[in-house]
Amino acid sequence: MRDYRLVGETPRVEIAAPIANIGYILPFKTFSIFIDRYLSDAPAQLYRVRSSWVANNGASVYPGGQTYVYYTRAHRFVLRNGVAREVVPWRSRRLGVCEGFNTSFPRFVEPFLLKSQLSLQCFSEQTPEADNVSSDTHAFRGNRVGTTANAFSFPYS
Repeated sequence: MRDYRLVGETPRVEIAAPIANIGYILPFKTFSIFIDRYLSDAPAQLYRVRSSWVANNGASVYPGGQTYVYYTRAHRFVLRNGVAREVVPWRSRRLGVCEGFNTSFPRFVEPFLLKSQLSLQCFSEQTPEADNVSSDTHAFRGNRVGTTANAFSFPYS
């Protein structure tokens, strides 16, 4: 309140009543990034998608998070209790390729902490009905392969 009074005593300055800031919201949109055209004939493929966001008509560039996309043509995935496992015929145990990766990093710790935006999404040509078997809530339909990115949107529309 002391600062409020000091500003009010400044000549030719008018101020309104102080208001309390009780929090903030982060409006953002989720974008799909498809990588179908980059897929090769290799049986197992891993892609890293690095994004950046341009603002102020190109005057500012902000690094986005990193996403990894795993794609296999050779094996299928099964979902058990929400956990995706890769089935490899010569192994008695299913492989937890995607298991646990996304849960080890919080999605957003604070508004612009970009190091927390790291994820892995897994796909298999053998199980298109499972769509995206990662723990990300965004599913890809129609046998599309890709990842998502969140962009803060000001103003939100």
